[in-house]
Amino acid sequence: LLIRLASLAASLALVAALSIYLLVRASLPTIDGSVEGAGLSAAATIERDAQGVPVITAETRADLAFATGYAHGQDRFFQMDLARRYASGRVAELAGEMLVETDTRMRRLGLAAVADAVVAGMTPAHRELLETYAAGVNAGLEALGDPPIELLQVGLTRDRIEPWRPRDTVLVLLFMWD
Repeated sequence: LLIRLASLAASLALVAALSIYLLVRASLPTIDGSVEGAGLSAAATIERDAQGVPVITAETRADLAFATGYAHGQDRFFQMDLARRYASGRVAELAGEMLVETDTRMRRLGLAAVADAVVAGMTPAHRELLETYAAGVNAGLEALGDPPIELLQVGLTRDRIEPWRPRDTVLVLLFMWD
């Protein structure tokens, strides 16, 4: 009986470990192969150096913006989402009541309204670059097999993840600018 129980426990532990491995693996960025990007006018490459840092080359500024957004969407979306939520006073949506006071303080700063005004006042060329970058972020996130594991840990499934928008880029920059 003890051998059977030990065998069952070991089997359950193996299944649990394999499930976790597969879940995490599906949320990792694509680092080999090629991807057809709907937002590209010509080929762009994202290569990784020995430390895994993306090195991006493209023929046009717009293609560079898309490819950079793609890499960010795959590598950094959780951090980006957390930064935009913090800057706009929406972290309590993920972490609960303990951050309501922080959200209130951030909302008083009005960074979201400033970000909207900045985007509205941009030249069409600059706004188009931000839109292209945002399209790249969303394409990179969509290309992941599963959303980043951190998003799943805070209860955000793919259908609850908000797409990246140009205002989000400005919002995060405003938040970081101190």
